[in-house]
Amino acid sequence: MKNKIKIDFAFNFHLDSDEICNFYKKNWSNDIILGNKNYYKWNFIENPFNSKKDFNCLAVSQSNKILGIMGLSKRDFFLDKKKINGAELTTWVIDKNFRGKGLGKKMLIFLKINFDVLIGSGITDEAKKVYLLNGFSFVKNIPRFFKIYKKKNMDNFIKIKNYANNFLDHQKIKEIESIRSLKFENVSNINSIITDSALKKTSNLFSKSKKWLIWRYLKHPYFKYFIYCIRTNNNKAFFVMRFDEVSKMKIGYVVDIFGNYKIIKLIPRIVDQLAKEKKINVIEFYSTSGMINSIFIKNNWVSVIDHDHIKFMNRLYPPKWVEPATTSLILWSKHKNESFYNFSKLYINKSDLDLDRPSIGFLKSNYNEKYKV
Repeated sequence: MKNKIKIDFAFNFHLDSDEICNFYKKNWSNDIILGNKNYYKWNFIENPFNSKKDFNCLAVSQSNKILGIMGLSKRDFFLDKKKINGAELTTWVIDKNFRGKGLGKKMLIFLKINFDVLIGSGITDEAKKVYLLNGFSFVKNIPRFFKIYKKKNMDNFIKIKNYANNFLDHQKIKEIESIRSLKFENVSNINSIITDSALKKTSNLFSKSKKWLIWRYLKHPYFKYFIYCIRTNNNKAFFVMRFDEVSKMKIGYVVDIFGNYKIIKLIPRIVDQLAKEKKINVIEFYSTSGMINSIFIKNNWVSVIDHDHIKFMNRLYPPKWVEPATTSLILWSKHKNESFYNFSKLYINKSDLDLDRPSIGFLKSNYNEKYKV
């Protein structure tokens, strides 16, 4: 009898998460954080939109053997202000013995039946073919921006054309002339945080509910995040950062931005202040939103996609140059709405799609004996 394969959410198979972690470790070409039990539990089960259920999409044989997995987290999505049923997709792996047999297509059909919107990033060439043949759209490069504040200790991580050194010097002079101190605060009371009510009026984006914000930034098993608030009168804007150090190079990551748009305009200047206070070498930011990106471009941030006079590595554990130094995006919507395909209106940043997840190299470098997959 031909072996029957069932496709469903992981919680319906009643499999132990250890089995799924082991499948990732065995079938992915490199070490992967999704094989780490602590991270897996936080990312897929404790996520508030998942309601303590594992919504990873599995393909399982009749003998209860895992043949494929699509990493997935449920998350509400706002499309033209309307809340619909969305999902963030992450690493997709199929047992090498079952590749090319239509299993991937069946998994995508299952997901398209169960969700209104599906978005993922970091697409391999092999997966890209399957996505495109099943109605997904592909964006080759997610916009990534960075700003260099100090070149010291950065030689192995940047490539600069000769004239670009003059550009950096000119940038510093302009900032010294224009900078003035702006007031902001590190958020200690999570109840003071507003959610996504402001940006969903103008952007298509995943929900940032209060429960999600608490889970995402205050309960992460490995990263320490800082939530900053800017207030003017009765308006607020927030930005989230984390900091790291690699080979004496100090890096800042603007992971998330939300709140009142008029206040968001002040964030690049406040980031400049933070860079000076913390003696940061470089800060980076990923975003698809044309509205938010324009603010950073105006404030002299370098676009990885558009500029080639300065390049900053995006893979640091271990250091590796890839071109371009950003990642890709796939997306699908059940609602054939032109607005969904207006990618400058779409707001995806580093907080979404598992884009800011620790690598195994990070765990080894920062957790030493505590590290355990």
